[in-house]
Amino acid sequence: MNRLLVWLMAAFLASMYFGVSAPLAAQDDRLTIVASHSILANVAQNVAGDAADVTSLLPRDADPHSYTPSPRELVTLAEADLVLINGASFEEGLLTTIENAAEDVTIIEASQCVEIRAIGEADHHHEAEFSACDVLYDEANIPHHEDTLGLLMDIQCGEGDHNEDEHEDEHEDGHEHEEGSCDPHVWMNPQHVMLWTLTIRDTLVELDPTNAETYAQNADVYIAQLAELHDEIEALVDSIPPENRVLVTNHDSLGYFAAQYDFEVVGVVIPGGSTVAEPSARDIVTLIETIEEHQVRAIFTETTVNPAVAQQVANESGVSWHTLYSGSLGDADTYLDYMRYNVNSIVEGLG
Repeated sequence: MNRLLVWLMAAFLASMYFGVSAPLAAQDDRLTIVASHSILANVAQNVAGDAADVTSLLPRDADPHSYTPSPRELVTLAEADLVLINGASFEEGLLTTIENAAEDVTIIEASQCVEIRAIGEADHHHEAEFSACDVLYDEANIPHHEDTLGLLMDIQCGEGDHNEDEHEDEHEDGHEHEEGSCDPHVWMNPQHVMLWTLTIRDTLVELDPTNAETYAQNADVYIAQLAELHDEIEALVDSIPPENRVLVTNHDSLGYFAAQYDFEVVGVVIPGGSTVAEPSARDIVTLIETIEEHQVRAIFTETTVNPAVAQQVANESGVSWHTLYSGSLGDADTYLDYMRYNVNSIVEGLG
């Protein structure tokens, strides 16, 4: 059985399990793909290569909690062949807008095969069951984890994503991600981006079988780059003394990174995973006490979140503060550059 036939069979199985629509008949035009945010768009472009056009719905440095698509962006959604979303409540109230604008377009959760962690918690356990995702885990040569809520496709994240009125109420309170709810920041672990890559590959092969070999070869190359990135991160983390591997961030965005590379998140400036809530005076005092108790060396803020309170806490605690890219590529050209910048910033702050 040749390699191309194996890819086509994998794509067929994925379409049966994931609900991908049938391929476009006698397709002569290039696929048009819209990804919900810039990180996901960059990954999709690596798989698509020159065979399809990929754009990001959210501009760089936009906060998905508060962003409203323009009329032009709504038209782009409606005219797309494929819309890729992160899932796990990352898009929040945007999902209703996306679904309405792209009602006749295939919408795929790139994170459907990712094992989802809970915001602020690590005591959930599930027993892995056989699923179509096992093929992707084996292909990427990555392990399953038990301290999660389960695969995204098997769990319910944020019913507010599908209820615009409820989302507006949550947004006013500033608590989009409550303690224990799904953590959407899956890309902070490069192994999860391998799963994105394979899910996107299988989706594109199903929609555009003419370019199946191109998508498969591009995915192979990118998986190898992600594996190299993972090894680089492990080597850099090894330079940080174990006792220094404690993190305080602006909001709860490094859970997947911490779990993969043996860090502990001991505190966040903005509680509950939100980016718009305001910490109380008691929250700030408690965080400063936590920083002192754990001898935290640095606070990490993000380009998509107002750093003012984090800087205040850093100044009052006598620790340094460093900026990370979070829900957007920021000034990084690629996801690979994004992660290298973040890890080097963490090493600088804690090493």
